[in-house]
Amino acid sequence: MRRPPRRGALRALSALATLLWLLLAGFTITAIYFVAAGAVWARLSEPFFIPDYDRGLLKLIVGVVVENQAVFDLMNVGAEGLLWDHLGNLLYSNSTPLYFVGVGGKVSFDLSFCLNLTELALDPATAYLMTERALLNVSISLHMIYAYIFPTEANVSLVTGWGPPLSGLRARLSPGPLPDTTRVMVAFMNSAPFWFKGKVKAYLYGDGGLLASGETQVTAHRDEERHLSVLLPINMDNLPEHYRLVLVFDTNMFYFTWEWEYG
Repeated sequence: MRRPPRRGALRALSALATLLWLLLAGFTITAIYFVAAGAVWARLSEPFFIPDYDRGLLKLIVGVVVENQAVFDLMNVGAEGLLWDHLGNLLYSNSTPLYFVGVGGKVSFDLSFCLNLTELALDPATAYLMTERALLNVSISLHMIYAYIFPTEANVSLVTGWGPPLSGLRARLSPGPLPDTTRVMVAFMNSAPFWFKGKVKAYLYGDGGLLASGETQVTAHRDEERHLSVLLPINMDNLPEHYRLVLVFDTNMFYFTWEWEYG
């Protein structure tokens, strides 16, 4: 027959359990202390743009550096981000791979947002970005696991400016060089962080349908103001009281349609 445990042994086990809980509490305080004291720290770069001319994309990139000067390793170090315009439209979301950072180590990685300008131009909610300046908001969540069991997260918001490729876009009609021609005068400033080239097509519509069309080539470098002329085979004196001008920008970076009605 087994004897019941002695009271001294029970007291010893109770004391040992209390000691272990105290050590765990101290471990937790140490982990929080090291992170709060700056032994684990992160740096974020200012957002910057890089055009991808081969795919017709514009990348917004935020560089991230995480350095571990604490006494325990970092696991699952990564970031998630959301890109919004100032009207609250979600433009893109992305996340990075997860990294391991040992004691005394450092890791650098990029959080990128790929903007398809043609998709933005075709969406009525975001088409204004082709002709108007705006502010873009970047929401970043940086997360990691410290000492294998303590998750840590930091949330940061960044703001960057947006410059449109067709800033101040405007157009007007004027008599052409020949009696049966009309000239479409187009002007804009390329305020975008990229250059573009392609065609500008002009279509003139009346109540009965298409009246005339024409096109011209365009190349616009960064911060360049452009003045274009598209010749239409129609006499300006024969235009109806009500007509609609449609401009189509078919370029290596975007496809955008702009309309103007008269009368």
